[in-house]
Amino acid sequence: MQSALFFLLLAALAYHVATAPDFGLREPGLLAWCCFHLALLSGIIRNSWFGVRQTGRAARPAPQSATVPAEQPEVARVAIAQAAESGSAG
Repeated sequence: MQSALFFLLLAALAYHVATAPDFGLREPGLLAWCCFHLALLSGIIRNSWFGVRQTGRAARPAPQSATVPAEQPEVARVAIAQAAESGSAG
């Protein structure tokens, strides 16, 4: 939508400059406002493409949630038993 508005505004500016016979007192101000809006829209359009590759995919995958698996009580008991056996065997 912003791109369409940008190009329509640019076309209207070019048409007005090409067809106006002379500039009145108010017209330089209107042209300045037109250029100001073009500058603002160009920043919005440039920022709207941030992170998009030419293939249309995002540059980085979405971050995965960091989940830490809960420790299993059986695994802890086996590890403690193995540590106790290897400590008493030595």
